[in-house]
Amino acid sequence: MTRNIQTSLIRERGIRRPEQRNVTIVCPDAELADALAGAVFILGEKEGIAMIDQLNGIECLLVNEKDELRTSKKLKLNYYT
Repeated sequence: MTRNIQTSLIRERGIRRPEQRNVTIVCPDAELADALAGAVFILGEKEGIAMIDQLNGIECLLVNEKDELRTSKKLKLNYYT
């Protein structure tokens, strides 16, 4: 499940977190992924990823304000050139 949670939260609730640009949750349930993406966005980079690291079968990819990728512990990214 991928969704630009920042756009949705700003539009629907007026919440702004300039230190994060995007949160993606990888999980088998779309509704849970949506809820967790919002939670990670609101908690912030460190606390949000720490929360995801405590959950089994759920991973997170976050893009911060410096366009750096941050991931939960078990998410493996393969870069191809």
